[in-house]
Amino acid sequence: MPRPRRCAGAISIRPWRGCRGGLVLTGSPRPPQLLLDRATAAQRTRLERCGGGLDGLLVVPHEIMAVAAAITRQARDGLDPILVLGASAIMDRRDVIPAALETAGGEIVRLGMPVESGKTS
Repeated sequence: MPRPRRCAGAISIRPWRGCRGGLVLTGSPRPPQLLLDRATAAQRTRLERCGGGLDGLLVVPHEIMAVAAAITRQARDGLDPILVLGASAIMDRRDVIPAALETAGGEIVRLGMPVESGKTS
């Protein structure tokens, strides 16, 4: 029986080397420092558990252009993933964070989860 041929470069498996993540926090003009510190610590822990690190942090106003500029800057700096935590819950695609993501050149593949708010089971 003939041996299967190898296709050079068709599949490449490399060891996981972690990630360099970025975090964009949005808020009121002067968000409480304790709130910013807690949000940053939680996301740093999540990235570290995956073998990565939080290499960029930007705190910007909860405005489409400010958030889009922060996402663009972190992408240009090579950060991936870029996490965005907002001052308010996202209700639809017209909200600040989804609109900022699209303004920065991103694409929303799926928005929201099919759950009933406040329902426990």
